[in-house]
Amino acid sequence: RGRPRWPDRPPVLGSVPSMSESLAASPRAGRTPIIILLLVAAVAAAGAAATLIVLDQDRAAGLAAAAGLAALVAAGRGVRRIASPRLLFADSAVERIANAGLLAAVARDRLPAEPRVAAAALVALVTSYLASYLRAKSTGLGFDLEESTIDRAVLLGTLAAGLLTGYVEMGLWAAVAWSSIVTTKRAMEVGSQGEPG
Repeated sequence: RGRPRWPDRPPVLGSVPSMSESLAASPRAGRTPIIILLLVAAVAAAGAAATLIVLDQDRAAGLAAAAGLAALVAAGRGVRRIASPRLLFADSAVERIANAGLLAAVARDRLPAEPRVAAAALVALVTSYLASYLRAKSTGLGFDLEESTIDRAVLLGTLAAGLLTGYVEMGLWAAVAWSSIVTTKRAMEVGSQGEPG
């Protein structure tokens, strides 16, 4: 009979893998808390910006909106790397909350003194929601639409720039134009694809 072969290192009961091994085995584990913090920071910054808009502190609101935009873009990039359905949903929801809060605050603050600015804010809100709805509906039906963080960066960036420079109406109409372009581009992408299998 041959001699029995024993393992070089006997297993240790109750051993726990190190942190580095856990993160290497599951990259989501390390990134998910950071992404959640970024999304929370984006909501907080958008809420602060909306409050400052109502208080007629446009420049401070622009800074807060820019900070929220930076957090939202960073979170969006992380979410797309992980591709977690729950995080994708949370990311999309936070984007809509930020847009709605800021644009609604502008519309409320500008009425009745500046009806044109208020109207621009409402139109920007509608067009941004239309672009998001088309994306969600098309993706749900199985169409392949490429989503870019540039879209949200331009939408919120134009508003933040308008608040910082004092050209709020111009920034809002720029956001309307960009949302319309994004909507048209997505509709053309869907039209160019065949029936989803």
